[in-house]
Amino acid sequence: MHEGHRNRILERAGADPAGLQDHELVEVLLFNCIPRKNTNDIAHELLRRFGSLGEILAAERNDLLAIPGVGENTASYLACIGEAMRRVSAVEVQAEIVIDLHDFVREAAKRFEGEKAEVLELNLINRLGQITLRRRFTSHDTDKVVLSVGQINRIIANHPTNGLLVVHNHLVGAALPSAEDDDFTERLQLLCSMAGIFFYDHVIVGPTGHYSYFESNRMEEIRAKYTVGGVMKKP
Repeated sequence: MHEGHRNRILERAGADPAGLQDHELVEVLLFNCIPRKNTNDIAHELLRRFGSLGEILAAERNDLLAIPGVGENTASYLACIGEAMRRVSAVEVQAEIVIDLHDFVREAAKRFEGEKAEVLELNLINRLGQITLRRRFTSHDTDKVVLSVGQINRIIANHPTNGLLVVHNHLVGAALPSAEDDDFTERLQLLCSMAGIFFYDHVIVGPTGHYSYFESNRMEEIRAKYTVGGVMKKP
């Protein structure tokens, strides 16, 4: 039964790897280190625990070992794949420099053209203004992408940085921030203040345009209001 399931996924992977869902991609990775066991439940538990494929591959080895069914070999295998991806990503983005936030906003809008699901993109920036890490998250849903501030905090902790740029998209309607978008931006700014990094902008891309908290002059207000010192002074 397991062999038939594996063969079907591998056939789909060979024909159209982009068509696989995240848990199916994790299953394919697990096939190589767990040869005679159903990996479906393990794949789902990894995604539930870490939130995304990228976070699984960025996880600490001991955190991977805490997942039922993940042994020493599997944890080492996933850690090595994650390290390989980090090295490739570092080469791909090392020359990209944020010279002008207005340019970044327009380039981000182009990157999100044609997306069929909501995507959240994190860009980590060093003191020279270089994007050192770009990571995208999606739930493959048409109206939401789930990534908590806590998960973002773990990414920042694992990848020391000086700045953050965030982009996400709306698939329908105007690219205007919702109350949830405002709340997320405010909580993320507070996180950045606590971590000692600069939150540059939160960009929303829609089918007919884009919205930038920076270009709308709201980032400055949010940065001034949602700092560790400012929150501590509130009655």
